[in-house]
Amino acid sequence: RLWGIPPQTFDRIYQNVASRENLKKFEEMGLYFEHRRNDWREGGIWPEPEFTWLESMILDGLGYIRENQPHPYKVRLEMFM
Repeated sequence: RLWGIPPQTFDRIYQNVASRENLKKFEEMGLYFEHRRNDWREGGIWPEPEFTWLESMILDGLGYIRENQPHPYKVRLEMFM
């Protein structure tokens, strides 16, 4: 155990990060947020400062994933190296 992490934990996390299914779900939820965010903002569901914070966290996360999305085949190859 390195740093108290059970064996193969990092590999499982890495595989899930690069999973095509998980990436599709993430993209789908991002598009849903983008489609509905004006309704939610105008509806006053959250106080404006909280909504602005949430919006920035979601958009930052979407931007990062879209720019740095690991390719599933590259991940599988790296797992063997």
